Amino acid sequence: MTKHEIVISGYSIASPLGSTITSFEHNLFSGKSGTQTSPTVPLPPRSVGLFDRSGLKYNDDVYSISAHLLNEFILQHPLPQKIDGLITSSYFTTNEANILTSFEDPDYFSPDRFEEFISSELIKRNCRPPDPTQFIPIFATCSTSHVAIGAARERILSGIWNNALVICIEPRMSTADCYPFFALGAHTKRAVSGDQASCPFSADRDGFCKSQGAGILFLERKSDAIKNGRPPLATICAVSHATDAWRHTDGRPDCKASIQVMKTALAEAHLSISEIDCISAHGTSTKLNDPIETRAIKSVFGNKAHEIPITALKSQLGHSLISAGVSQAIAACLMIKRQIIPATINFKAPDPICDLDYVPNVSRNANINNIMCNSFGFGGQNACLILSKGDQYDKE
Repeated sequence: MTKHEIVISGYSIASPLGSTITSFEHNLFSGKSGTQTSPTVPLPPRSVGLFDRSGLKYNDDVYSISAHLLNEFILQHPLPQKIDGLITSSYFTTNEANILTSFEDPDYFSPDRFEEFISSELIKRNCRPPDPTQFIPIFATCSTSHVAIGAARERILSGIWNNALVICIEPRMSTADCYPFFALGAHTKRAVSGDQASCPFSADRDGFCKSQGAGILFLERKSDAIKNGRPPLATICAVSHATDAWRHTDGRPDCKASIQVMKTALAEAHLSISEIDCISAHGTSTKLNDPIETRAIKSVFGNKAHEIPITALKSQLGHSLISAGVSQAIAACLMIKRQIIPATINFKAPDPICDLDYVPNVSRNANINNIMCNSFGFGGQNACLILSKGDQYDKE
């Protein structure tokens, strides 16, 4: 087995840009903002990204969201007869309704209850769930999704599993959930409308918009996907992860771990810097992250860095923390499908420190074979995912 045989062959999403793949795809490439000035979130902060529930019925708890994701998944992709492994990362919302529910049902917030729920939902859809020992919870702050994808991929490569579901859910949006980021200076305080508040790499940035988000990815061997009528949506060429543990809230100024994960991913994927056609940046819109990520990209790609288009999806989606990477991976699959790079919207003021090509404001047609996706999280958690459209491997 080569290292390039694990593919994404199914997905579904819940996000501020849409909670069906069709709506998400349309809004992503049309440059729409999913962030807004919320009438329900008290100050501070007010600029947030809330789930788009247009025509859909689900609420803010992980049970309802995961059922919605599975419903949407099977509308697009057939589930296998059996899921071998399930990697999850999820938060339970701390809103008043859920807290009151937990008084009546003490196991409401239990991870075991969530795993039992997912198993029952798979059985309802004629799919045999994994053995309970093959449910793996993962948490790596903002890099969680990429680490989860990497863990699933490695288990399939090693023969432990034949396939895996990765489920990441970030539903939290109470004032208690948002305010710590505001107090840290990570959340935007800008006095602008919510749809303009997130502006990665722009000189007027001052923080991210806390966002809701969730997604499912289905991973399997490429040969199994084709055999079972699930066309590969992207090949997972590499996933790398490194922790520098410099500070709890910001990365090292020398970008050591950020540089390491990008170089390691390139080496694992057997790709040169000239073969990366686009970078999907972590791009949080904070004063600290964007210059550090820019410096890291320059260190890895040298003079080539100025030629590579870079998109920052959080300009449209806000920052959904543990689920940000799964939304990023789904967006990358759609970029490969459409051969379009979505714009970094709200880019109004060039910053001399951030001087690369961030695809400002207007989506761009491009020849996309390989996409690098960065996730750099709190606590020095750094991860890099490389996806390919896989045509080159069909020739092997």
